[in-house]
Amino acid sequence: MLGTIHHESCAHLPATTPGAYSIEELFHIIAGELGEQIEVVEQVAGSRSRLLLDAWRLRKLRADIYHVTGEGIYRHLGITDKHIEVIENCHSAIFKRARKPFAAECPVILQVGTSPNKNVSRLVEALKGLRCRLVLIGRIDDALEQKLAECTVAYENHAELTHEELNQQYVKCDVVVFISLGEGFGVTIIEAQAVARPLITSNISPVREVAGEGACLIDPLDVAQIRAGIQRR
Repeated sequence: MLGTIHHESCAHLPATTPGAYSIEELFHIIAGELGEQIEVVEQVAGSRSRLLLDAWRLRKLRADIYHVTGEGIYRHLGITDKHIEVIENCHSAIFKRARKPFAAECPVILQVGTSPNKNVSRLVEALKGLRCRLVLIGRIDDALEQKLAECTVAYENHAELTHEELNQQYVKCDVVVFISLGEGFGVTIIEAQAVARPLITSNISPVREVAGEGACLIDPLDVAQIRAGIQRR
């Protein structure tokens, strides 16, 4: 969820627009105060009355980014919805519809992101025995490399791509898989849809709301469902 917050408790923080603070801006400011890059902490906003206070307590945690998702975020801030302007997320203009014949004999499956929440290990399990080529965008660790070898999945790996290079990976692929266990939004979804590629994604919030009717929704914890989604024609 992206939004602009106008709230007196943020008055001392720098902002792109005076009096306006994006969710990401707030949490990156907090992350900056930690002074180090550590692992990502993600949290789904629950029944909390002081969300900003919780965010501020982040300095006590060893984390560099803090994502908050959920409906009715204004309730957690203790302010009315009139104080929040929701701004829709968008993809880069370079991501455009690109026609490509589907390579049914050996489809190219694109996975953008390799952090733990991206659920790549289960994707690899789901691909075991299938004739395809997996394209992984992001650095892979030893554990994932071993999993790929154990499941004998053909793959290629790219990291630190520019938007133009990433767009080319979308254009060249046949299917985009984004079976994340948790997201603040999921820009991969709208990028895949912009390029007009079949998309398999998680049946969780807010991913399913972002995808709408433009994706095959699966349970990201169920390897059989992931496999069925990939084999679906």
